Amino acid sequence: FHRIKISEHSEAPLAYKNIEDVISSELDLIEPIIKLYPIGVLKG
Repeated sequence: FHRIKISEHSEAPLAYKNIEDVISSELDLIEPIIKLYPIGVLKG
């Protein structure tokens, strides 16, 4: 899978936190099992 880039026409990209940073800061509370990747977006 390839990392999806947020385009300039998307929602506010700065509104999202880096998931790697969030997970690494919570490792004392959680145990990551698997990493999921989006494969598509449906807009209707």
